[in-house]
Amino acid sequence: MTVAHVDVLSELREGFEGQKPWADFVFDVTDVTVDGPETSSPGVAFRAVARHVDDIVGFEVRIPTAGWETTNDGIEITWGALILKSIGDPTDRLLSLYEEWWDRPRTGAPAASTITAFTAGLGDDPRDVLESMVHSKMFFEPVEGQPGEAYAELYLNFDIPNRRAWLAEKDAGYRSAVLWWLSNGACGLETMQ
Repeated sequence: MTVAHVDVLSELREGFEGQKPWADFVFDVTDVTVDGPETSSPGVAFRAVARHVDDIVGFEVRIPTAGWETTNDGIEITWGALILKSIGDPTDRLLSLYEEWWDRPRTGAPAASTITAFTAGLGDDPRDVLESMVHSKMFFEPVEGQPGEAYAELYLNFDIPNRRAWLAEKDAGYRSAVLWWLSNGACGLETMQ
């Protein structure tokens, strides 16, 4: 059983002009695994879990060590892909928490089992995840057959040495699309205010 010590809502900042704060959630990092180059998919994986009311919410992150490329146009950015995975009920509850926080109807939809997101390491190289904190922005880009309105961005920052991770909103305009991705399309793409 994964144990979470931090409350997922414990680091929320004040909202703008009396509004509810953005969904900037904090998690404990647990169950870190490292798959070396001798495996078919070398990389680092961890679980991000937190308490919410009487339950655990969370997800798994996989950071491949191959396929990253660094550019430098005034700021060093390392480009690649991160993989988000469901860990069952805790991930379903995280999706439900997003619906609740953003005042959306509860769908009861299960969370997507796996989402691969094009990702930018913002001044940090995600391959250095075991040594230092990584600030990253994930881009959820629709492919052929998916609606264009499904484009979304989220920040995912993680600090394995200090056992913390954060999922933070990039822009309130992406909320509907974030729910669409997290629910594997079960949550509609209605306009959100």
